[in-house]
Amino acid sequence: MDCQLVMSRKVVLQYISKYASKSEKRSKSYTEILEIIVNASESEDTILSTYQKFMMRIIENCDISAQETCHMLQKLSLISCSRQFLSLNVTKKALHCITKIDNETDLPSSYIHAYMHCPSSLNTTTLLQSARDFSYAPQRKKAKWQLREQKAIVNVYPHFPEPPIEDSQEFELFCWSELLLYKLFRDIAIEIGTSKEQVIANWKDFSSNGFTRLYDTHLIHALPPQDADDSDSNDCEHQE
Repeated sequence: MDCQLVMSRKVVLQYISKYASKSEKRSKSYTEILEIIVNASESEDTILSTYQKFMMRIIENCDISAQETCHMLQKLSLISCSRQFLSLNVTKKALHCITKIDNETDLPSSYIHAYMHCPSSLNTTTLLQSARDFSYAPQRKKAKWQLREQKAIVNVYPHFPEPPIEDSQEFELFCWSELLLYKLFRDIAIEIGTSKEQVIANWKDFSSNGFTRLYDTHLIHALPPQDADDSDSNDCEHQE
């Protein structure tokens, strides 16, 4: 056997992640299988023989692993996670969707649209805080907003590690996303702005008062940096 001492926690995590997420090889289509069998068949083979080979080849193909099949038969969860994850899109497309929703189209309600109509108990909660601290389910009849037992990990798109140059094309989007994430609002057109000049002016006015970027402290710093010492023995928060 090929044995190797593992001296790094990172190597162990990579090894486990690789095999835990390894999928079965995709089987060939029925047409491809039949074509392979026909090409490999002898001229004296009967149609029945060819059909039997075809059926046997179908049975031996495996698209789902034995472990996954076992979980599915026992109705067990295929994924176990210690934290809840939520993706938050704060691009200008959010405004487009909200405008169509307000015009009574059949588009589903977005999270930003739900936040704009959240109960009065969340009046002092920003969009990012609500996503991190509360779960929202429109199908719940009584309490659509519920406080999470454990804060969620919020994946914000787009993410700006640092403010872009003011003259750049990305600066307006940066101001727009910052206002959505950290400013209390119930009407985007009035409190955030729709034009480039409005958005930038509102952001400058808002940022001048100072605010805490929860996204930086809760998400970025919660993850170990890429150049971290692999031999560090400090416990890391489980974030599968």
